[in-house]
Amino acid sequence: MLTERQKRFVDAYRGHGSGLAAARAAGYQGSIETLRVRASKLLRQPEVAEALRDRQASAPAIEPGPDLATDREQQIILTVIARDESAEPKDRIRAIAQLARMQRGAELPTTAGEPSRRPQLVIVRNNRGPEA
Repeated sequence: MLTERQKRFVDAYRGHGSGLAAARAAGYQGSIETLRVRASKLLRQPEVAEALRDRQASAPAIEPGPDLATDREQQIILTVIARDESAEPKDRIRAIAQLARMQRGAELPTTAGEPSRRPQLVIVRNNRGPEA
């Protein structure tokens, strides 16, 4: 059985996805490090982990549809922000960082239905042998 604070933590964790933010929202207090430790301990408690699994299982699945931006649309939006000289510098930097993460970590289609073309790593070795 979860305490009220643990229930608030589970609800907040589902909303934030961050243990630190969830611990703070649930009413736990302390330094950032204290809240991180508290969140880590909470996430390892069987009752809390089970409650999170139950919430995850009962959450409606998000399916691609007209309301969600495709990966390509996200890239376009982030590119517009990154190139907008009137935007705040911090927003431009965040957009550039997100674009870099997307390009590094995911296979993104270039157009709808077209398979991605991930850059290939080519290693060239010198096979000439020792020079005499």
